[in-house]
Amino acid sequence: MDYIIRKRTKEDVNEFLTWTYDGLYSFYDNNVQQEKMDAFKHSIDSGLAFSVIDEANELVGNCEFFNEVMMEK
Repeated sequence: MDYIIRKRTKEDVNEFLTWTYDGLYSFYDNNVQQEKMDAFKHSIDSGLAFSVIDEANELVGNCEFFNEVMMEK
């Protein structure tokens, strides 16, 4: 299966915020912490946040890249 990484969109973020996980992995639920929800919303235009799309054009994941120099500021 092939995947495409694209710039994150507002629609992607809205979908990410609905993702929940079972059992032990519920720690990763995106709708639990306000800080996490805000970070997703602010990441749209960061240039470092991306969405992962599968061959069926379905949203299947997300990733972010961090520049150590930027994080120190």
